[in-house]
Amino acid sequence: MKKDVEKKLLEIGDIEATDEMMQKAASDVPKKVQGYYSVKYEYKFNIHITVKIEGNWMAVAFFYTENMRLGAKRPVCILFMEHGTEFFVTYDIRTEKWSNATIGRYDWKWHIFSSKIFFGEADKARVREFLQVKDGDITDINQYQDQIRYRQLKRRHKKETDPWDAVMEKVHDLPKDWEHWVAKSAITEHFIFYQYQKKVKTGYCTRCEKIVPISKPRHNKEGRCPCCRRKIKFKAFGRAGRIATSNEYAYLLQSFEDKMIVREFKVYARYEKGDYENPKNYFFEVRRVILDEKLQGQVYYYGVYKQTNSRWIKDRGIWSCSYYYQQKGQVYRRTLPVLSKGILKRTGLREFAKQIFCLDPEYYLYYLKKSPYLERLSKAGLGNVVNDLVSANESLKIRKNGKLAKALGIDGEKLKRLRGAKGGIQYLEWLQEEKKQGEEISEKHIKWFIRQGIRPETLDFITDKMSVIQIYNYLIRQHKMYGEDLRQLIITWRDYLSMAKSLGVDTSDEIIFRASKLKQRHQEMVRLMEERNIEEQAEEYLTKYPNVNQVCSKIKEKYEYLDDKTYAVLVPNSLTDILKESRNLHHCASGDERYYDRINREETYILFLRKKDDINVSYYTLEVEPGGTVRQKRTEYDRQKADIADAVDFLKRWQKIIRKRMTLEDARLAKISEELRAEEFKEMRKKKLKVRGGDYAGRMLADVLQADLMEFPGMEEKEAA
Repeated sequence: MKKDVEKKLLEIGDIEATDEMMQKAASDVPKKVQGYYSVKYEYKFNIHITVKIEGNWMAVAFFYTENMRLGAKRPVCILFMEHGTEFFVTYDIRTEKWSNATIGRYDWKWHIFSSKIFFGEADKARVREFLQVKDGDITDINQYQDQIRYRQLKRRHKKETDPWDAVMEKVHDLPKDWEHWVAKSAITEHFIFYQYQKKVKTGYCTRCEKIVPISKPRHNKEGRCPCCRRKIKFKAFGRAGRIATSNEYAYLLQSFEDKMIVREFKVYARYEKGDYENPKNYFFEVRRVILDEKLQGQVYYYGVYKQTNSRWIKDRGIWSCSYYYQQKGQVYRRTLPVLSKGILKRTGLREFAKQIFCLDPEYYLYYLKKSPYLERLSKAGLGNVVNDLVSANESLKIRKNGKLAKALGIDGEKLKRLRGAKGGIQYLEWLQEEKKQGEEISEKHIKWFIRQGIRPETLDFITDKMSVIQIYNYLIRQHKMYGEDLRQLIITWRDYLSMAKSLGVDTSDEIIFRASKLKQRHQEMVRLMEERNIEEQAEEYLTKYPNVNQVCSKIKEKYEYLDDKTYAVLVPNSLTDILKESRNLHHCASGDERYYDRINREETYILFLRKKDDINVSYYTLEVEPGGTVRQKRTEYDRQKADIADAVDFLKRWQKIIRKRMTLEDARLAKISEELRAEEFKEMRKKKLKVRGGDYAGRMLADVLQADLMEFPGMEEKEAA
């Protein structure tokens, strides 16, 4: 504000309390009131207000009763408002400072909106005339200011949002058959409704939209419609009630000036009880990505703008899927032929969409920029290979030039076989292994390895000694003998040969690498490893994982806890301590390098749970993520006994205690560790890996591991802070 304006306002604001006001304040003797915590003294009126109008200016002066009773005639502050403009300002006489805050946001606002304000009728009349408001009281003044601030805020927002709206106005209308397509194709959850009675022979299919023949339906039983062959769920009239399908995604690609727009929708259907033949289909657009011919783009999303209203918002930065989760859904295909003559010409998206039932076109185009060979694979009919690569964010070693089969590391016949089998990335890897070994691997064996989640790279420790068929037969025999999960058997096999090699055993001897009783030989190797000099073994591991000792020292003060009466958590001083603990409890951490690799990268740490009375005696070994989440709790021979339940409450208390010691760096490491663990569990569930033996036989492996977790909530709060 300019100096001349300040000077003028201070002249207008030269206001003092009148004799009448001073007398009124003097007679307002405070009364003693018992408060919740202490005694208070309250006036009848806390504040007196008077109004002065001079030219285009109105001055509203605020006086404290307690000050006036002490003889002060000057106000505490003065609000100045200019007629016909949106200008207002408050001058605080106590601090001699100017403020643009509204009355409602001033530091003494608790006085302003109480009923203990003396505001004379003559002063209110001046306010009514000056502001053209209803009552002219303090609430009207505040509302008048709030309206000004709201209009100013809208103008500031419009400067930002008007260019966005100009872009959004150019988006084409939805296709005429869009709603019908959403109901038929985008919403994939359909039902057959039938009358709940004996020998029912017909029902109403929501996909066919007609009566269809059915046989032996059961409420909530899944099946297929005999007419449209789509998956359905049977629903009996009278038992179904109100039904809403799950949220699904749908995509519409359209031209946008000389560019293209990818529009993402959430879709679902709702069926009201008794009116199942007339569902209400809903679709909500949530995301738009505008792409040019170089697949450079800008994202808009539908959300709440600066806590004001819901609208289209331009996302910050350039187009990137690094923070965008893949949302697979149906793609409206009728716009693809035209787009494939322009921007989509060299993308392969149209061909990919023909082969894959459910996809995220934005994700595909994003990864196409990093992996241009996706176009070639899609156009070659290898949609499942592409889908696996994009879904798992994997890369593929492929030559840029030459025939496709050779570029993929296979031959023409194997390429035909891959295409005919509609194989994915794992199928391709097994064909590459087949070419590498020069011996055919049957469909039966390839599909078996894929079902078990076994990839060629997991067998690279043995494929130079045995053929894939021999490996298959060996694993089958060992599985029948021990009933153990096949992937765990492979880990046991690999660890056994690794330990044998480090002990100087000739692992090229068939009697060694093809041990008839694998687990027995593995246990023998563990015992032999225990008998080795621990210092020598530690030195060997430290050449591969040099950070382990430093990490142990770094986390000791943070994670060690000795103040409980029953239990304690110790941090090993070095890798040597971990080896000693492993020897004492006879578990395979001494020979399994995964743990040292994780410590070296600070993905997880190894800690010792001890009983306080026997603190020097090995009890349980803990694998803990940065931040405190406990991944594993194992005692002798990798077991978990019933007594661990007694220590769970202690571990929870320990987690809360160490939480106070965490830093932002711990939060970052914890997040990475959690993501790696979640990805591992996701892969297990995707491959439907089950426990084959022991107490958990038949259960999903990921569920068993998940149940053993003691997650540590709150690290995301630390990170946000």
